[in-house]
Amino acid sequence: IPGYLRVPRGATGRSPVVLVLGGLESTKEESYRFENLCLQRGLVTCAFDGPGQGEMYFQAKLRPDFPRFASAVVDWLAKRPEVDVARLGVLGRSLGGFYAVQSAAHEPRFRACVAWGVLFDLSYYDDMHEPTRGGFAYVAGYDDPAKAAPYLKQTVNLAGQAERVRCPVYALHGGQDDLIPPAQVD
Repeated sequence: IPGYLRVPRGATGRSPVVLVLGGLESTKEESYRFENLCLQRGLVTCAFDGPGQGEMYFQAKLRPDFPRFASAVVDWLAKRPEVDVARLGVLGRSLGGFYAVQSAAHEPRFRACVAWGVLFDLSYYDDMHEPTRGGFAYVAGYDDPAKAAPYLKQTVNLAGQAERVRCPVYALHGGQDDLIPPAQVD
């Protein structure tokens, strides 16, 4: 799982850590600005490409078991001397917000979760604007957005998962977001 671990300058001992998850068709490198903001606050950051993202796209497409990859990264972080996994958070934007909540539902070591752009499910997929529909189909490994619809609607769905989250969740969503309807926050 390709990623970057960044430690705040001057940090001594074990510091709190945040997993930074990107959105649709994103790469770990796009998180640089958000990581810098976390680093300024004394947080270690770990940004990685999950299934359907960046370098992982060619090995694994978007799939329902993203939390398995997040847990593998947490396992690796637990072995790092600069990281305190007892103070572990996850921050995701857009599709990464979905992954953050999904990962928090399956990984009990998360102590905080931020969903920046709330995406509960893809029930609105058929009404989604292009090129976003095409982007979802692409990261799932489909050439045709219509053929991808059943798989995506089943795979990107927090029903039965969101209820399992035991850590605090901060959900931030723009009321005029034209990619993800505000109803996804309900």
